[in-house]
Formats: sequence, C-alpha cells, structure tokens
Amino acid sequence: MKGDVEKARGKSRKQHREEGDALWKEGKMDVAIKKYAEGISITGEMVYKLIKALRQKKVEYVVAPYEADAEMAYLYKEKYVSLVITEDSDLLAFGCDRVLFKLDNEGYGYEIDTQNLNKVTELNFNYFSKDMFLKMCILNGCDYLPSIKGIGLKKAYKLIQHNPSIQDIIKLLNTEGKYTVPPTYIQDFQKAFLTFKFQTVYDTKEKKMTSLNKMEGTLYVEVFDYEDKSFLGPYTFLDLISL
Repeated sequence: MKGDVEKARGKSRKQHREEGDALWKEGKMDVAIKKYAEGISITGEMVYKLIKALRQKKVEYVVAPYEADAEMAYLYKEKYVSLVITEDSDLLAFGCDRVLFKLDNEGYGYEIDTQNLNKVTELNFNYFSKDMFLKMCILNGCDYLPSIKGIGLKKAYKLIQHNPSIQDIIKLLNTEGKYTVPPTYIQDFQKAFLTFKFQTVYDTKEKKMTSLNKMEGTLYVEVFDYEDKSFLGPYTFLDLISL
C-alpha cells in the first residue's frame, strides 16, 4: 500500500546523503551531519543489533509484521499500553485515542486525546463517528493514498460532515469541475480504508498474527470482495481464522 511513498522516500534519502557528501567535502561538517541524518536508512542489521541489546537488558519488544503504527494502535486497543509516543499522526487514523507527540528531552510533549475532540472550537466533531474521522484523514491525504489536489483538512472535513459516502463526495467533486480526481480513486480509497481497519498485526497475548480489528462478523463486508488481500499484510483472512 505504501509502495509509491517508500520509493519517493528512498530517493529523498539518497539525495540527502549525496548533499551530505558534497557539504562534507566543502568542510561544512555540521550541516553535512544533518543531511546524513536525514538520509539514514534503517537496515535489517541495525534492527537485529537493537533486538539483541533489548534482549540482554530484558526489555520487552514487539516486531510488527507489517507497519509499526498499526501494531502500536493494536497494543493500545487491547489495553496493553496506555498511550503511544510517536511523531506520526497516522496513529489517530488507526484508532489510537491517546497519542503523545513531540516528546522532548525534558519529558514534555503534546497529548492528543480523541475523546476531547468535542472541545475543538474551529471544527465541530460532536457528530463525527470514528469512521467519519478516518475518512476525513484519508481524503486529506495519507501514506496509502495521496490527496486530491486542492483538498486539505478543512475541505475534507466539510465534505465528510455533509456526506460520509465517498462515492457521493467524488460525484460532487466531479460535478464542481474544479478538481482532478484519478479514475481509480474510489477503489483506492476503499483499499486505504480497509488497510487502516484490518491491517495485519501481532497478538502479544496469543503469540500469533491477527488483524487490527476482527474480520469475523464485521460490518465492513467489502473486505471480502478482495480475493487477494495481500494489501492488508502478510496473512490473508483464511490464514487469520485458521491460526
């Protein structure tokens, strides 16, 4: 689901490293180091060394089978953790209610608790369901689906507020004629929505793979329309219910 994003990030990291090399040759060490930091790629060897260090210190860790964001949201959902510390706003889209952003060296950060969304004055979230909030996030643009040019957070909010159906929203945008909507946008939107809902995670209690939310008995029956569910992670629905 993030293939295009990862390719773009890979090119960006390579560019930062090249810029770092050029700055280093010019003797601008401090600036070069910052560029090198922006160009770091985390390798399997780095991860393995970290895991060995954690084991030695008896620090519990979890290796996410797909995305770390979904795994952290699952740990929160299962009450295994009380909140998540991150720099990534995707945690809110995954359904994690309490997130601590911008944690500094003194232990200070900004907590967002979605239970307090009704206190936001600029936008009225009183009648927003979690699904509406997620659709707003996707429409605004996420790693799984780029935003439609000209659609920002406030526009996405207004569109979802008045009509939570993505089909009707796209029909409205096409009627207005001011936006260029990709021909596969509705299908891509649905896959992004399902990925946020059913991504593969690791159940630390049962010691097995599962999905972020249960597929059995789900109201989101469109997930069963996909014979190939590999976009949800390394395990298909049949694998999940048989494990």
